[in-house]
Amino acid sequence: MSGKSPPAAPPAEPTEQSADARIEVDDEALESDSAYGDELSNYSTSLASSVKDFQFKHGRRYHSYQAGSYQFPNDEPEQERLDMFHHIVNLSLDGKLHLAPFNPEGARVLDIGTGTGIWAIDMGDLYPQAELILGNDLSPIQPSWVPPNVKFVVDDAESDWVPIKPYDYIHARYLSASISDWPRLVKQCYDHLTPGGWVEFHDVDGNPHSEDGSTEMTPKYKPQEMMDLLAVVCEKSNKVLQPGGSIKKWLEDAGFINVKYMMKKLPIGTWPKDKTLVRDDYLRMDGNMSHPFYDLYFSHLLPNSKELSLTVLAGVQKEIGAFMALQCTEGVEAFTTYPFTQVLGWSKEEVEVFCAQLRADVKRRDVHALCPMHYVIGQKPEKTEA
Repeated sequence: MSGKSPPAAPPAEPTEQSADARIEVDDEALESDSAYGDELSNYSTSLASSVKDFQFKHGRRYHSYQAGSYQFPNDEPEQERLDMFHHIVNLSLDGKLHLAPFNPEGARVLDIGTGTGIWAIDMGDLYPQAELILGNDLSPIQPSWVPPNVKFVVDDAESDWVPIKPYDYIHARYLSASISDWPRLVKQCYDHLTPGGWVEFHDVDGNPHSEDGSTEMTPKYKPQEMMDLLAVVCEKSNKVLQPGGSIKKWLEDAGFINVKYMMKKLPIGTWPKDKTLVRDDYLRMDGNMSHPFYDLYFSHLLPNSKELSLTVLAGVQKEIGAFMALQCTEGVEAFTTYPFTQVLGWSKEEVEVFCAQLRADVKRRDVHALCPMHYVIGQKPEKTEA
């Protein structure tokens, strides 16, 4: 799949989303809504062969470097899900790749836990004037055909960072259930930034809730049950499951200034009532969707959408909701297989039954679930105490 997403817009200072800005439910949702879930560097001069000798468990592929420290797979289905979530975040930020107002001219940028590298690649395309955009990850799964200023390395962000030339901007997304010592990670970011440099974290709170009580009134709602079980897994594994709400304080405690926080609501499902014309930047001249996930998305939201041009399709909230549902239903095995079998002692068959039940709950049209997405930026002071 392509490593590029729709054109990025300039950054903007984050502001907290109003708690009163409720997402309106579409009571006239399309009949096809219920089906959307079915398809629903010195570092890098050489990599030891052992790093690429991936581990396989229960039909999924996992990283071998620091094996077990990250409990989710790195295979193709998971890479597609990660790229899908990158698209979700881009939608929630109106196409912006970042919020921190760093100067890209000659900038050195670090992307912690880069995953597929899609954000770093998009940044390299957006800022060819940047000196370096370096992505690190436990898995060497990134493409080799990248912008000239983009590089990838295999590294563990929780290990001691190699003292090299400091960065002007450090970015990290989706570190839920990945980090044991967040204050230490934030301190390493601080220590490896230039004076005046910026750090930025994006993380989703996976505990689903609703504004109309529909999730709370649903007994044994499987997405919430999954998060409760993952909380047990993370406690046993010494990982922080939901860091998003605490990152602002960690940045302030580390000495960052100009710390700003923003929260966005990510609906799960196509229940939001915000139909509108699809934006031109998501259309090719022939009227087909330009993003790799649109065939999957629109084939279920609107089965005949390929025959449509600029027709009423879906607004941003409905679009985000469709992709959130897809990444939940497509990613549930990734979220549960290793943690539930290796840590909780479940059988593979028990996991499969649970996954089927969760997919059914995600596709329920009477449940209007959403998750908060946390965005935090902070700046290292120009002058620091000796």
